[in-house]
Amino acid sequence: MAVADVRTVMDGAAPTRTRRTRIVPKRAWTAAALAVVTACGTPPPVVMETPSGRVIGLDEEARRWVDETLASLTLEELVGQLVIEWIPGGYVSPSNPDFEPLERWVMEDRIGGVSPSIGTPHAYVAKLNALQARAEIPLLVTADFENGGPGMRINGSYALPSMLPQGGGTAFPPTMAFGAIGDERFAYEYGRITAVEARASGVHLLFAPVLDVNNNPDNPVIASRSFGADPELVARLGAAFIRGANDPTAVAMKTACETGTASDIKKARTLFLRLKPGERKSALAMLGDD
Repeated sequence: MAVADVRTVMDGAAPTRTRRTRIVPKRAWTAAALAVVTACGTPPPVVMETPSGRVIGLDEEARRWVDETLASLTLEELVGQLVIEWIPGGYVSPSNPDFEPLERWVMEDRIGGVSPSIGTPHAYVAKLNALQARAEIPLLVTADFENGGPGMRINGSYALPSMLPQGGGTAFPPTMAFGAIGDERFAYEYGRITAVEARASGVHLLFAPVLDVNNNPDNPVIASRSFGADPELVARLGAAFIRGANDPTAVAMKTACETGTASDIKKARTLFLRLKPGERKSALAMLGDD
């Protein structure tokens, strides 16, 4: 996997002002991913009293950063952090007009994150470096690596007219193939390798694995994205995938493009969990019912 501006970083440090694409551990907690990173704001601040959730592993400096950042946010800014915008995964220069809407979402709207589509590892790193450098607080980067692993998004490409391969993520068979094998060891490695390559390209959160049970003929879109039609099989292999994605060889990978450390996602998750339930509901209500 290609990684730009690689350096070794340590857990537990507060984020620095210099930011490029950070590689931080993937976690399978969808609720925490809704508003993981929040931008600095203007009065009136949201006053927090007691935490509504708990995130372990933060040092004193990191917890202080969470408290100060959260206290600076208005409700409007909290709503912005609920937005994860889909973006193209291909390369675009920051001087290109096509980059302008991406830059506006990050700098003016202060969205919480982005979800890049199909591209190459190099394009992911270049685009995410540029966006992270413009973010007041690091963005959460998500991706659909749900069917075929990294190859579903950071796929291989070929240069024309030479047809020389340009490299890409590991292309696994569809998820249902792992269900056909039925062996947790393969599902585990599927998750572990997917997490390692996602982090190497700047992705923090995977929308994977798909835990739908493929037993509804009226919903053919599930198809090979599922492990199969047996609920027990889907649960067993899905759990193995998640264990693999949290394997120490993936989680402890400290090489990162400098945007932050592995603790950044923990801090950001703390920001969301420390909202009282009523405040979370108010923020979600501002998004509307559409």
